[in-house]
Amino acid sequence: MPVKSVTVRVPAKVNLQLSVGPKEPDGYHNLVSVFQAISIFDDVTI
Repeated sequence: MPVKSVTVRVPAKVNLQLSVGPKEPDGYHNLVSVFQAISIFDDVTI
């Protein structure tokens, strides 16, 4: 069976602010992000 691939164009972004909260009981941290998409793209193939 041939391997199938998919290519998509994904926009870049600039993080204007990224805040990491304290560690939660499950071991994860809450994140708050403020970002702006910009007109630069990457082509990603999976």
